[in-house]
Amino acid sequence: MSTAKISSLLFFIISLSISVYSQPAISWSDCYGGTMGEGGRSIINTTDGGYLIVGSTSSNDGDVSGAYCIYDSVNNVCLPYQDAWVIKIDAAGNLLWQKCLGGHDVDECVMVVESGNGYVLACNTLSTEGDVTFNHGGPDFWITKIDYNGNIIWEHCYGGSLSENVYGIAKTIDGGFVVCGTVDSYDGNVAGRHGVVGSDGWLLKLDSMGQLIWQKCLGGTHVELYQQIQSDTLGNIYFLTMTGSVDDDITCHVNGHSIWLSKLDLNGNILWDNCFGGTGGQIINSMRIYGDKLLMSGKSASNDGDFTHNYGHYDAWILLTDTSGNKIFSESYGGSQTDLFNDAILVNDKIIAGGSTLSVDHDVTMNHPVFNLSDCWLICVDTLGNLLWENTYGGSYDEECNSLSPVSGSGIILTGYTSTNNDGDISGYHGTHWGQVWVAEFDLINNVTSFRDEHFSIYPQPFTESIHIRSPVFSNKDFNITLFDIQGKSIPVSQIKTDKELILTSAKNLLSGMYILNIRTSNNVYSFKIIKI
Repeated sequence: MSTAKISSLLFFIISLSISVYSQPAISWSDCYGGTMGEGGRSIINTTDGGYLIVGSTSSNDGDVSGAYCIYDSVNNVCLPYQDAWVIKIDAAGNLLWQKCLGGHDVDECVMVVESGNGYVLACNTLSTEGDVTFNHGGPDFWITKIDYNGNIIWEHCYGGSLSENVYGIAKTIDGGFVVCGTVDSYDGNVAGRHGVVGSDGWLLKLDSMGQLIWQKCLGGTHVELYQQIQSDTLGNIYFLTMTGSVDDDITCHVNGHSIWLSKLDLNGNILWDNCFGGTGGQIINSMRIYGDKLLMSGKSASNDGDFTHNYGHYDAWILLTDTSGNKIFSESYGGSQTDLFNDAILVNDKIIAGGSTLSVDHDVTMNHPVFNLSDCWLICVDTLGNLLWENTYGGSYDEECNSLSPVSGSGIILTGYTSTNNDGDISGYHGTHWGQVWVAEFDLINNVTSFRDEHFSIYPQPFTESIHIRSPVFSNKDFNITLFDIQGKSIPVSQIKTDKELILTSAKNLLSGMYILNIRTSNNVYSFKIIKI
C-alpha cells in the first residue's frame, strides 16, 4: 500500500476514534495570601472592570495586613485567628487593595453583591469586638456593607444564642436584600422554629441599610442544611435547602435527603415548592437565575430518582429547572472518586460548572494530584446536560474552584484555593502548605482544542510552538514518540518529559499544516491528528 493510502486510512480511522473538545486556556492566574492559609469563597465582576473576591485569611503577612490578632508577649508576635478577607483586583489580576474584617475570633465571608456605592458582604462571625459591634452568641450572620475602598459603611449581626451560618445573599427589586442560611436558635432575631432536632433554613429580608424587615424559619421538624437564595425582577424569592423533613413547610418528598426548592413572594409567603434528588443523598452548593431558568450545582451520591447513574462516592451534579419548579434536566458527572461542583454559570448559551475532583476515570480524563489530593475541575455542557468538554487545572497538591463569574462575554474567571507551590497550572504562590486564594481567568473564544480519550490530553490544538501531551503512560519509561507529516514522512522532534507530561519543543519549526502524532508503548499504539498554524 502506498504512503498516501496509508496516511488517508490513518486519517479516516482517527476521525472515527478521536473526539475533539474545545477547552479554555488559562489567560492568567495568580495567588494571594500569606503564610498561614487563605481561601476565596466568592468572586464578582465590579462596575469598574475589575473583580472583588471575598473569603477568609489566617495570615498577617505577604499580601495580608491589618489582621485582628492576639499579641503573644513571650514570642513578641501578633497571632491572627481567622478574619474575613476582601481582595480588590484589576482586570489583569493586580492587587489594588485588601481588607481584613472581623474581630478576635473566627470570621469568614461567603458571598458578595455590588449595590449602590459599594459591596454588601454575607459573612459569619464569632467575634464580639473589632468591626463587629454586637453578637447574639455563637456564630451569627454578619451582613456588612463596605465602600469602594473597603471601608465599612454599616454592619449588622443576626441570630440568637446558639448557632447561625449564612450561605447566600441576593438583591431584591426594592433595593434591599434577602439572606439565607441555617438557624439553631430560638431567641434573638429568630422566631417560628420548626421542631427541636437539627437546624432550620432561615430567610431574612433586609432593607437597603441592612435593617431587618422580616424573618422566616423554613423547613420541617428534621434538619435543613446548605441553603441558597435568588430573587427575580418581579420580586419573587427562590429558596433552596437540603432537607430531611417531610412535614410543615415541606409538602413534597424524595427518599433520603431531598433538595427542597420553594418560591416565595416579597413578603415571605410560599407560592409553591418542589423536591429533587434520590435515595443516596445530595447537596446543592449554588443557585443562579437566568430569565425563567434556575441553574443549580452541587454533588450527589444517588443513582435513582432524578439520577440515572452514580460512578462512585459523590458525583458532581447540575440541576436546571424553570421558575415554576419544573425540571429541565438533572445530570451527574465525574468518576469513581469524589467529584463536586461549587458553582455553575451560563455563558454564551452554555453551562460552565466548576468544583473539584479526585477521579481519573469516566468523565474525568486527566488529573494532576497524588492520592487523595484534588484538582480544580471545569466542565461545559449544553442546556440539555450533554457534556461538551471538561478539564482539570492545578498542580501537585490540592486545588478547588469555589466561585465562577463571566468575563465580558468571552471568558470566565474563578476563585478558590490552592496549596501547590508553583507547578502545573499554578504560579504566583508564595505561602506555605496551608494554601492561598487562587484566581484564574480563562479565554473561551481564543480557546485551545484538545484531543480527549481515556489515555491522553493533547493541547493546545491548533498549536504554534510547543505542544503538550498529558498521559499516565509517561510514568512508564517504555514509550516512543514519532511525528509524521501528511505524506507519511517521519519528522524528528525534541521533547521534554515531566511527570505524566511530554512537551514537544521543536514543533515551532514545523511548517503550517496537518501532522500525525504516533505514541507507541509496550502494549499499544496511539495515533492523533494535530494541526500547526
